Amino acid sequence: MTSGGKNIQPEAVEAAYLENPLIREIGVLQKGGRLVAVIVPETGEISRGIDTHRVISEAVEEASKHLPSYQRVSDYAISREPLEFTRLGKLRRHVLEERYERARRGVEIQDRTAVGPVASGDVRGRPSVARRSYSVGRLEAPGRTLS
Repeated sequence: MTSGGKNIQPEAVEAAYLENPLIREIGVLQKGGRLVAVIVPETGEISRGIDTHRVISEAVEEASKHLPSYQRVSDYAISREPLEFTRLGKLRRHVLEERYERARRGVEIQDRTAVGPVASGDVRGRPSVARRSYSVGRLEAPGRTLS
C-alpha cells in the first residue's frame, strides 16, 4: 500500500520488469514508503565488457514507461546471487529486505561469490528491477500425470 492509498501487487510490478530479457530475476519490496528491488541480471544476454549497471538501468527505464508512477521502482540493487524461491516457484519475500541491504553493501555470501552490487541506482522518477524466468514441470506418478 502506498502513502497515497494505492494497493500495489508486487507480482504485477515484477512481471512488467521481467518482460525485458536482460532481467533474469526481480524481487520488489516496500522500504521507507518507496518501492525498491533486488535485480539479478541475465548474464548471458549482457556481453563482457559492457557496463551492467547502465544496461540494467536502461532496461528498467524502458519497463517503467509502461507502468503508472506509483508502481515504478525508485531504487534497486543488482545482485549476482539468485533470489530464493520455494519449491512451488514463489519468491521468498520475507528474505528480500536482507538481500536488498546485502546487495547495496556489496557483502559476499558464504561461498565467497560476490552478491553485488554489480551496480545500484537511485533512479528518481524512473524505476529499476530484475528478472526471474522458470517453468513449472510436470510430475509423473505410475499410471497418471500430476500437474
